[in-house]
Amino acid sequence: MSKKEFIEKWLHVFVPSMSNKIYKEIIEKQYIWHAFSFEIIEKEKYLVGNEARTAYDLCDKTNAIVFQLWDSKDSIKIMNEQFDNSKKLDYLPETYIVACDFTWTYISTHENDCQRLGPYFMKL
Repeated sequence: MSKKEFIEKWLHVFVPSMSNKIYKEIIEKQYIWHAFSFEIIEKEKYLVGNEARTAYDLCDKTNAIVFQLWDSKDSIKIMNEQFDNSKKLDYLPETYIVACDFTWTYISTHENDCQRLGPYFMKL
């Protein structure tokens, strides 16, 4: 799976009702996590900040898929100890993780220290 394929699948699964107009205005040239920060996804459907960290630390990460936006390689990784807890991810901005079956997602943003701008956790 390439980064482009990952982003397309992530958007299809977690933001299925997003219009092309919203995609082009907010997401396309920025970050997919703006689906949370611009409330394209309803607030009640996700966790942010420490609540997101706790949910991520407690979830099953077996074979989870890791995508790092700022990684120069166009590759997706499988979960390993580098990504296994939220404290480590606070130092890995723009890291997007999903369950192998895309039933949950966790995003560590480059804005994690800003109120309500990450990290984010959503479970379907």
